[in-house]
Amino acid sequence: MPATCIIESARLAWLESARARDQRDGQGSVVVRAGCHYRQPIPYPETVQVNLYASVPGRSSFTTYDDSFSAGDDSIKYADGRAMMVWADRASGKPLPIPDHVHGVVAAGGKSSSPM
Repeated sequence: MPATCIIESARLAWLESARARDQRDGQGSVVVRAGCHYRQPIPYPETVQVNLYASVPGRSSFTTYDDSFSAGDDSIKYADGRAMMVWADRASGKPLPIPDHVHGVVAAGGKSSSPM
């Protein structure tokens, strides 16, 4: 599985835990910019540990940062990256304020660590 898929899976799991994927009233989070720096190939089979962190949120956006390591040896770093997330109206695409329940999780640092 490519590192981008592993990282996105970890980001989606974190968003689920923060209930940030709730689609109330046609709103939700969208990735508006993402990047990944590949440090070395991930061998198969391998369990990858993804550490995810969030920036201090703004009114409608926040950035997630991620580091991917070997689950068996955290000195082996496979990739790191970031994604800018915007809370938006899905029909119009216009940014909206981040809901309080999501803002609270993101403001607390949004740290998550999961094996993939």
